[in-house]
Amino acid sequence: MSGTKMPHDTITSNLFIAFGQKLKGKKCKPYGSDTRVHIPSNVLFTYPDISIVCGKVITLNNDDSMF
Repeated sequence: MSGTKMPHDTITSNLFIAFGQKLKGKKCKPYGSDTRVHIPSNVLFTYPDISIVCGKVITLNNDDSMF
């Protein structure tokens, strides 16, 4: 969501840092809000504040978009 308020951005930033620290050295990685996520059940894309992927990243049609 573009144009978020400062408290939203602060919470998201703090969570991203905390997740990154907890996941360090593991097979999971956090991704930020610029990462597009495809939802096959309704054929839509979304841009969540934070996504966490464990294991191999799967792209749609072999492009650089997530899932």
